[in-house]
Amino acid sequence: MNASSAGVKALKVAAGKDADGNAQYRIQFSSATTGASGDFQVYSGTSADVAAGSATNLLTAPGSAVIKTAQDASVRLYAGTTAEQTITSSTNTFTGLLPGVDVSVSKASSDPVTIGIAQDTSAATAVASGLVSAVNGVLALISTKSAVVNSTDSAGNNVVSGGPFTGDSTVRGVNDALVTAASMPVNGHSPSEIGISITKDGNFEFDQDKFSAALAKDPAGTQSMLATLASRVADAATTASDKYDGQLTGVITGQQSIVTDLNKQVDEWTLRLTDRRSALEKQYATLETQLSTLNSQSSSLSSALAGLPAVYTGA
Repeated sequence: MNASSAGVKALKVAAGKDADGNAQYRIQFSSATTGASGDFQVYSGTSADVAAGSATNLLTAPGSAVIKTAQDASVRLYAGTTAEQTITSSTNTFTGLLPGVDVSVSKASSDPVTIGIAQDTSAATAVASGLVSAVNGVLALISTKSAVVNSTDSAGNNVVSGGPFTGDSTVRGVNDALVTAASMPVNGHSPSEIGISITKDGNFEFDQDKFSAALAKDPAGTQSMLATLASRVADAATTASDKYDGQLTGVITGQQSIVTDLNKQVDEWTLRLTDRRSALEKQYATLETQLSTLNSQSSSLSSALAGLPAVYTGA
C-alpha cells in the first residue's frame, strides 16, 4: 500500500502481547494529504463488495479506533458581528487571508486572537545595503588593479609599474557603466533620496536611516527605485561579463587567441631552430674531419721536407 498511489499510508504499531506471550500489532492508516480532502475509508472485501455495500468498513468495525477525522483548518473573522465569516484551508496556512498576508495557525482556540501586521523593512534594507557593497567591491578591485606604483630597483633607479588593468579602456568603460547605473536618477528622482549616494572618491555610501525613512513614507516608490537600480546594475554587469558576448569576455578571448598564436609561432621556431642546429652540427663535424685530414697532410709534408738533403748554394 505504501508504494501505491492510493494516497493512504499504513504503519505497523506494537500493541503488547497476547496470553501466550506473542507480540501483537495494530495497523495505523493515515492520509498522505492534509485537510478534509484527505478523508478515506478502509474496507475488507472486493471492489464489487464495496459497490454492493456488503464489504466491512474496518474503520467502524468493533475494536477499531479513529484517532483523528480528516478536516480543514478554519478561522472565524469578525466573530460576533454581522460581518462574521469562516475561512477554511486544507493546511494550517491561510494564504492571502489579508492582501499580501499569509497566516499560519498552530493550535485550536476558542479565544479571540488579534493579529498585528507591520512592514518588515529588514529584507529591503539588506538588499539595498548588499547592492551598494557589491558595486563598491567591483569598483575597488578595478581601482586596485589599475593603480600605478612607483618603486626603486636594486640600482636605486625609480621604476614606475602599472597593474593589469592600467590603461585598459574596456575595464574603464565597465567602471563608468556601473557608476552610471547606480547613480543616475530614476524617473527624475536621485538615488540619494533613498540613502544611496556617490562620494567624491567615486565610491557609494548607504544611509540606512534615510532608506528606512523613505521606505516608511513611500514603500512602493522606494522599492520600485531600488528594483530599478538593481536591474540597471545587473544589466551593466551582464553587458560586461556575459559568457558569450560580454565586453570582458571578448577581451579575454582575444588575448587567449594571441597567446595561442604566439605559442604556435614559438613551436614553429623551435622546430626550425632544431633543424638548423642539426644542419650546423653536421657542417661542423665535416669541417673537423677535413681539418684533421689537413693536419695529417701537413705533418706528412713537414716530415718529407725535413728528410730532403741539404743543397749547397754557395759560390
